[in-house]
Parts: sequence; C-alpha cells; structure tokens
Amino acid sequence: MDFICENFYIIGDVLDLLLTVTFIYLVFCIISIVKNINIKVGNKIEIKSKKHLEIKYCTTAPDLYPDLNDNFAYDYAACFDLLSNDEITINPWKIGSVDTGLIFCLPFEYELQARPKSGLSIKGCHIELGTIDGDYRGKVFATIYNFSDEPIVIKRGQKICQGRIDKLSFIPRNGDKFIKVKSVDDFDPELKCTSRGENGFGSSGV
Repeated sequence: MDFICENFYIIGDVLDLLLTVTFIYLVFCIISIVKNINIKVGNKIEIKSKKHLEIKYCTTAPDLYPDLNDNFAYDYAACFDLLSNDEITINPWKIGSVDTGLIFCLPFEYELQARPKSGLSIKGCHIELGTIDGDYRGKVFATIYNFSDEPIVIKRGQKICQGRIDKLSFIPRNGDKFIKVKSVDDFDPELKCTSRGENGFGSSGV
C-alpha cells in the first residue's frame, strides 16, 4: 500500500511539473502574440509584420518620380521601373549611356540590379544587366545596346530598365572569403561530386 501511495505522489509531482511547464509556455506565447498586436480605436486589431526595409533615394528629375513606390507595376512585382532622364539617339550597333535621374542610399549589405525590359529587347534594344553596390552614392545610369539596323530614340520619361533590390549573401567585410586550394580534389567532399560535373554550354539541351 505504501508503495502504491509513493507512486501516486511521484505521478502527482510529475503532473504538477508538466502543468507548470505548460503554463509557462502558454504565458510566453501570449506575451509574444500581444507584442505583435496593435489595439486601435474601434476595437480593430492589427497584427504587426516584420520590420520593413526602408531605402532612401533622391532624384534630379522630380517630375519623373513623384513617388518611386508607384513604379512597381503590380503588387508582387519583383522589380520597379527606371525611367530615362535623357533624350538620346543610339545608332545601329552602338552603345549609349542613359541617366535615370536617381541616386540611392542603399544599406551596405544590399545591391541594386538594373535589369532589361522585355518590351525594349524585342525591338533590338538591350539593357546590360548592371549592379549598383551598396556603397555607391552617385547617379544610376543604364547602358543600352542597339542591336538593330535602325537608330533607336530614347525619350525622356521612357521606361528603360527595371530595378531590383537584393540582399548580399557574400560579404568580405563580414568575414566571408574565398579559399584557394591546389585543385578540385581539395574541394569539400560533400560539394565536390555532382551529377552535372563539368557539363557546361548546351549540356541541358537547346
């Protein structure tokens, strides 16, 4: 009988411990939820999202960029439109540099990519993919190639390329670095052997 009573006491202690742990866990969950809720007038509840990225910019063409946030064509568009602040003619098979009228103050761990627009590419007007580093504080220019046999006129206010903000995954200043080895045999074993190997140009078919 004493043995049974002792077991009941042990079970009771274990249950008390589990209830205590569960209660503490629930309290932490409630605190976490409350921290992410704003109570507004009219009993409306708004859940806070993660901290938003804010990037400052200025422009030498305020008439072209009343608000750069409006230059996303759709709600979930990956890129925003950059416009020409120049009016130039690019002759056949020549290269031109076009001022966008924008200057960005990017966080150091981010980059701005200038990407081609398909609407121009089908006309033989190709925008070179460009990278604006996080520490660059000058005006953004777009490099345009005319691969057609006709002159291409770029008008002021015309959409010439797309901008995309990306976070860098490799930052030397933060300790990321290249490691030189003697040959491919010194690569990490789990990374060295792949199904692709050295198969390059055209290996996936054309």
